[in-house]
Amino acid sequence: MGLVHLPGSAGRAFGAVVVPLLAAALLFVLLTSVPALYALAAGLAVAGFYAVYRLPVISLSALVVFTVTPMLFQMTSRSPLPEVVVGGRVSLGDLIMTAMLLAVVLRAAALLARSRRRSPAATTAAAVAFGALLLWLAFSVARNLAPYGVHTIGQFRYSYLLLAAPAYAALFLRTSTQRRRFVAFLLVYSVGVTLAVVPLIASLKGWSVGPGSRFFPSSVSLGLLYGWAALFVLSERGALPVPRWLARGLALPVAGLLVLDSHRSVWLAALAMLALALLALRAATTTVVRLITLTAAAAVALLTVATLWGFDVFGYILVRGSAIVAPSTGDTSAWRLRLWRANLARWREHPLTGDGFGGYYAGNATVGVAQTMMPHSLYVQTLVVLGLVGLVLLVGVVAACAVVLWRSRRAAPGAGRAPLDAALPVVGLLVLGGALAFWSVYPLDLYSCLWVGVALAAAAGLRGAREGPRASAPPTGMAPGSDP
Repeated sequence: MGLVHLPGSAGRAFGAVVVPLLAAALLFVLLTSVPALYALAAGLAVAGFYAVYRLPVISLSALVVFTVTPMLFQMTSRSPLPEVVVGGRVSLGDLIMTAMLLAVVLRAAALLARSRRRSPAATTAAAVAFGALLLWLAFSVARNLAPYGVHTIGQFRYSYLLLAAPAYAALFLRTSTQRRRFVAFLLVYSVGVTLAVVPLIASLKGWSVGPGSRFFPSSVSLGLLYGWAALFVLSERGALPVPRWLARGLALPVAGLLVLDSHRSVWLAALAMLALALLALRAATTTVVRLITLTAAAAVALLTVATLWGFDVFGYILVRGSAIVAPSTGDTSAWRLRLWRANLARWREHPLTGDGFGGYYAGNATVGVAQTMMPHSLYVQTLVVLGLVGLVLLVGVVAACAVVLWRSRRAAPGAGRAPLDAALPVVGLLVLGGALAFWSVYPLDLYSCLWVGVALAAAAGLRGAREGPRASAPPTGMAPGSDP
């Protein structure tokens, strides 16, 4: 998630000369020493990495499509775009994120080698914190390669490879045009596409509602919440050519779907975002009034429709929401508590360094849960795998990124600052607040990572505009990220 900007010419040699030469040399060696199939695979890998390095908007959009689309239909077990896997286990999304991680490492190396301008303290702290976390993750993989072999890499991929997405977005979405296009895609996909497929999902699974018959998994519902919140903030601030009535009108279907699917983790994220907006960000009075009005209108409409259907909305919310304040009273929440206690007992055996990767979660066996199942909390998971050191590093990354966004939240458009870039840090803070709540009961999720990443990229863009034309983003065609 580090945010140090490259001088205008940095990366051009790598993007335009070094990669093609390395690809040609590698293909020559492979074609003369191994079967053609392996050479073809290597060539595709090099071409794919080159595309990821040069085309950030397309790469990030492809990651969303191939990762989220199967999850849209997860509750029906009938997806029009099943998850694309390679070798039976590795998904196409994993390959894209692996290329992104490599691109981030190379980009960071180029920054260190070429940048002669001092970066702000908050930006430097974010870069250092993320680098330290990557090194600790690498150590936690390497330490267990002997006993567990490839399983160490598999568990890392399954648990923390998602961290490549926000770092990649922050480093490679370098122009306001790129950020605007990717934000537009995120809004269309997380809100438009999600709402559009509801009738299809209902026809596949049946029109019943409730915890046993949901439309979407929690990560998709969380993306819907983020998408609507971002649309509301951006439209209220005039940061996108989107009419305000659209965001306000979508409040009802979004709220209705989030209530009916009753993911308490998403409700918790929504409460955290609302509290952050009202208390920490001190939202304008007019915005608060509009938000309260929208909430009241959505509640009245939901109650009216539910009454006509004979559905007790208040009772439903009360039963489902009670587990937030009294976890032991809920079925799944009480199960989570047992799972956490079992894994924390395991963590106490190696409190500083954790178990490392490869062994998965041995504590699960004490509560009769599969060893490969995550502990349903990013914080408990990090303690078990990475120890207290890993958790401190992860918290340090989040804190450093929050500081970067916080210092950029009051930026006003004008003087070279795009309206979208001026508003995105606020969206990033809201998403980060919701994610911290959501991660208490789930692992890392894609939508949180992407929104925070693009907000960090916008914060860096604002800094570049303030520092003058020499620090601004390079013209199109100057690596990396040549898609406009």
